[in-house]
Amino acid sequence: MSRYTFADFLTSASDPGTSRLSAINLANLLGIQEQDLATITGVHRNTLRTNPESPRLQAALRDIMRVVSAAVRVQLDVERALFSSSTIRSRCSAIGPSLS
Repeated sequence: MSRYTFADFLTSASDPGTSRLSAINLANLLGIQEQDLATITGVHRNTLRTNPESPRLQAALRDIMRVVSAAVRVQLDVERALFSSSTIRSRCSAIGPSLS
């Protein structure tokens, strides 16, 4: 069984052909609804699809990736570090207010 690394996670969360993160890909990877990700990031849900390059959205997505990165430092396997969507949701919600 191969381990899913943070580099793999980052690649999967990125928008192909660009240097930005994909909110849709990240929501899918975290197992959360797009509406929940919009709430966490402090943007309107339509922004995730219609304005994915929004500086506010991209900054918030980078903050979420920092949380994931910190979790992976403790547990090297991304799947184990994010053992449930409720765990990542609570971690993201904790940083949510600072994203507003």
